Amino acid sequence: MRAKYGALLAYTKNSSPLAVIIYGHHSGLPCVNELKNRLAEVDRSTYAQIEAAAKADEIDLALPETVQQELAAIAKHPLDCELWLRLLFSCLVDADYLVAIVLCLRQASPTGRSRIETVHLNR
Repeated sequence: MRAKYGALLAYTKNSSPLAVIIYGHHSGLPCVNELKNRLAEVDRSTYAQIEAAAKADEIDLALPETVQQELAAIAKHPLDCELWLRLLFSCLVDADYLVAIVLCLRQASPTGRSRIETVHLNR
């Protein structure tokens, strides 16, 4: 499961809400304590390889300052944070679902394009 590495990255960047969403988007939202236990089991050598590969490809893994500020502001209000977390989680799950649909339709199409992509291209 690759989500655990993204969750660990978010967690190490002091973003527990993002870590919860990233970790749980295929298996459901874990509570923060459960997430801590699961992240403690992550293979650190693989995680280090992922970080090294990102650095070699010049991919900045830092959270933008604006995101950090927004997360800090949301974290001050537990109910707002819970609502935000669940809405963002829902968006992530919906996006995954839509990508899966497009990939399935693409595989079923003789042209290699999904019907959704064909409609979009013909606009």
